Formats: sequence, C-alpha cells, structure tokens
Amino acid sequence: MQVKEMLTDDDAVSPVIGVILMVAITVILAAVIASFVLGLGPGEAQPTASFDFEHDSDNTNFVVTHSTGDKIDAGSLSVSISDSSGNSETVALTGGTVTEGYSADSEISSGSTMTVPDDHGTLTGSSEEYDISVIYDGGDQTSTLESATVTIG
Repeated sequence: MQVKEMLTDDDAVSPVIGVILMVAITVILAAVIASFVLGLGPGEAQPTASFDFEHDSDNTNFVVTHSTGDKIDAGSLSVSISDSSGNSETVALTGGTVTEGYSADSEISSGSTMTVPDDHGTLTGSSEEYDISVIYDGGDQTSTLESATVTIG
C-alpha cells in the first residue's frame, strides 16, 4: 500500500464512529430511564407563601393570615402550635377545627385568615410564647412553609 493511499483511505472511520455513537445513546437512555424509575426526576413543587401570625385581643385564638404568595388548597395545609413546656398540637384547616371551616377544595389566598382556638386541651395558656408553623402536605412530601413565635399576655 502506498502512503498516499493510506492518508485518503477512510474505510475504518465510519464503523468506529457508529459504535461510539451507539454506546453514547445507550448510556444516555439508561440514565434517563433510571432517573424516572428511581424518582430522581422533577417532583411537584411546593407553593411559596408568606404568613402573618398573631394572637387575638381576647387571648383565645391564634390568627394566621396568608399575606402573599401562591394560592394553596386548604386540604393540604395545617397549623402546628407548640409551647415552651413541650405541649404541641397540629390542627388541619379542614374538618371544622378552625373557626372559618374551610373545605378540602377551598383555596387559601392572600388575605385568607385561619383562626385556631387555643383551647383544644393541649395548649391551655401555660406559656406566654408559642411557636406556630404552617405546614404543607403535598402528598409525597411535607414541608414547613413559615414559622414564627407569638407572645401573648
């Protein structure tokens, strides 16, 4: 074989490139399938919202107000209240435990108020500081949207 022929002969290039491309496609396809099977793909995003927390003037209710952010289904929200003595309680927004009586398909949006009586038996006014959290349950994950400490008295 002559040198000039070796430089212009490219018979072996095509099969090598074909094999490399097939291996690359197989690896990428396996990675995509594995990410969906293992649940590593994008999940449902939690809502972004800001809340204001206070105790009413009669010291009988905790008032949580949705100030800004996304609309959220009332069925996926709850309010957790705990005092410095270690007593705690989590109250769902549905089922008649809040004064407003939201249904599961009600939307909580800016300006919505959730009034939670603090006389459920667990929290009896034994503390002057309460930690209050709004909890979002998205089905596959639960997260705290916002927390605050409310001082009464």
